[in-house]
Amino acid sequence: MDETSLMHVAQFVQYEAFLLDERRWDEWLDLYDPQAEYWVPMWDDDGEPTRDPQSELSLIYYPNRSGLEDRIFRIKSGNSAATIPLARTCHMRTPPVVERQESQLVARFNWTTHIVRLGESFTYFGRKTLYLAEAGASMKIARSYTLVQNEWVDRVIDIHYL
Repeated sequence: MDETSLMHVAQFVQYEAFLLDERRWDEWLDLYDPQAEYWVPMWDDDGEPTRDPQSELSLIYYPNRSGLEDRIFRIKSGNSAATIPLARTCHMRTPPVVERQESQLVARFNWTTHIVRLGESFTYFGRKTLYLAEAGASMKIARSYTLVQNEWVDRVIDIHYL
């Protein structure tokens, strides 16, 4: 993969985080393909992430973008107890490791999100994999897989925490 493509993917990864921090919800949502799967698995009793969102528990699972659209609607409309008041966030991401798999680019990176809500600060961290479909000169997220590494998740996790 050439250096220009790697830089383009790295900027895309950082831009997605920037949009979340800036609360530019519609622009963030536009990064996702309509058929994009969004999955945040849980850890099972054996210390392994769950493998099947259809038959095992997940922290978040949407089989396509419509679930993300619903989350954004709830955040924007104030109809989500988990986001009232809305937290301030600061996403930090490592440069992605990028490889081509068939017709997609796969970007893997570590992340940390610092969050302030209701006078309390907390941090989530983990690993994320974005499967990116190239659409002309731009890209769309075809699949998002986020593994939260925190030992305890003691509150409702929302999409802008990851």
